[in-house]
Amino acid sequence: MRWKSSGFHIVGFVDKKLPIGTTLLSHLQVLGSVEDLDQLIPQYGIEEIILASSAISSRDKMLEIFSDMVSSNVNVRMSSGLYEIITTG
Repeated sequence: MRWKSSGFHIVGFVDKKLPIGTTLLSHLQVLGSVEDLDQLIPQYGIEEIILASSAISSRDKMLEIFSDMVSSNVNVRMSSGLYEIITTG
């Protein structure tokens, strides 16, 4: 959020366990769950999402989210996991 030149404007988080409106970081709140992405994308003008692989319980769910977002013209980024960080630095 402090890196202004990144071009990102973070609008919030999705989480299946925390209620909508829960503040997680500074002014960023839970906007809904993964199942709400279809409504959240147009509501907030979302162009890109970042999937935290550590927060998704199964590969099937991750692939489902990825394919849904790609078909809706939303860019999808994957966060680095511990393995990737250790092996690539």
